[in-house]
This record gives sequence, C-alpha cells and structure tokens, in this order.
Amino acid sequence: MFIAEYSRSFIPPQIWSRLGKAVSNKKACWLKFSVGNEGFEEYLLITNERVVKLERIEGQQSLCQVDDMGRLSSMCSNLAKRMKWSTSSSMELPALTLSRSQFDRVLRHSDELNMEEIMMELLKSCPDEAGVIDLARCLKLKRVQGYFTFLMANGEEWEGQRAQFIICHSMNWLVRSSTKEDEDWLIASPMSKVKLQELMIMWLRQSK
Repeated sequence: MFIAEYSRSFIPPQIWSRLGKAVSNKKACWLKFSVGNEGFEEYLLITNERVVKLERIEGQQSLCQVDDMGRLSSMCSNLAKRMKWSTSSSMELPALTLSRSQFDRVLRHSDELNMEEIMMELLKSCPDEAGVIDLARCLKLKRVQGYFTFLMANGEEWEGQRAQFIICHSMNWLVRSSTKEDEDWLIASPMSKVKLQELMIMWLRQSK
C-alpha cells in the first residue's frame, strides 16, 4: 500500500509499472459502496489476471491510495468479504422485473417507508408477491448498498455495464437495468456470495 499524489514521481517504480500496464490494458471497474455510514470509492485496473486499486482519500482531492491487490480471483473473494455479502442468499427465488424509476424512488425513500409500504409500491410493477416480499425486506433492513461499473475501451470510446447491489443480513440482491433513457426496466436477482464472485471474475475477464 502507498499513499501518493497523482504524479509519477510519488509512486514507487514497481507499482507505477503495474499501474501503467493496467491503464494501457483499458479494462477497469469503478466501485462505490457504503457499509452503514462508512463510504468507499475505488478504481480497479486489471491486466494479466492482476489488479491494482486506486482509492480516493477522503478530504484530500490530490491524494490517492495505491494497492497491488494480487490476482483477480483472490481480489474478488476479498471484495465480497469487505462488502459483507451474506452466505445464505435465497437462490431458489426467481429474478424480478420492475420499473426502474419506481424502484429508484422506493430505494431513495426506503428509510422513511415501512416494509409494507415498500412492498405495495414494488407490487405496482411486479406481480411476484413472494419475491417482492423478500426484496422489500432487504431494502428496509439493508446494511450495505452500492454499485460497480465495469468499463472496457472500444477504440476511442469507453463502454460499460453497471450493476447495483443491496445487502441485508440474510439476503443479497443484484440489480441490473437498461442504460437507455427511454427504457424503464430493471432486473433484481437474489445472488449468493459464490455467484457474485463468479460474475465479477467473468465481467472483469471480458475482452470485448
């Protein structure tokens, strides 16, 4: 681990070399999440199955923390632990399709609404009552929430896919939605810790 300014002269050569390779590979993940009242924002750069992490230092705009996170598989495992993903997710539940705009409103106001109110709002766009009950419980009792954006260079442009996660003590939900402004849908899937790690590795290994 190193604390460094955004300048090559402040980064040790071995870290700069790996960082340079990762940047040139043009494959990255932007991760932002909160555990209780503590927030985290990190940039993961990937090359040759290894990961370099850049993390903002709170209150220091010109400083970042640089870490060599090791191999991709072990990094994903450690990341799942840090995000406190539950080991007992209800994988027998099917994925739910909901209105993105309505879900976003419910999520923003989930601290103010009770669980029955959350459930009734979600049922307006999804008739699966059993699944909605579990999702409403997770929204109300959430202890971790955030998102990751996976980025891949395509010529001069960057393309990405984004996934949101919401976690309570007994369940994990992964939420994926359309990136098009005129499409109002999302898919919420109950997700085990092991499945999350498999998905992250798959996304981060994508070459195109």
